[in-house]
Amino acid sequence: MDFMNLLYGLSLGKDNRGNVTGRAEIGEYIVDTCDTMDCGYETGICKNNNWIIVEYYEDENEASVGHKKWCEFVNNNPSEVYSVQSEEIEKF
Repeated sequence: MDFMNLLYGLSLGKDNRGNVTGRAEIGEYIVDTCDTMDCGYETGICKNNNWIIVEYYEDENEASVGHKKWCEFVNNNPSEVYSVQSEEIEKF
């Protein structure tokens, strides 16, 4: 979705978060996978109020598989992860 559609949606009072594929609280982490207005399906991981978007998906099926993968990932208590938004390794 393009930026103008995002602005239009926000002007109507819609938030960026659509269909939720999965949300899990695992230790100090939140793993959230949903369909967003601007980027489609994505997974974000949060620790210490620091959200990092870690993967984009083509559809809900891919998002469901990805969500499970990222839930397993945070079980290892990572201190950093690659962000698909900034295209850099970011620390939590």
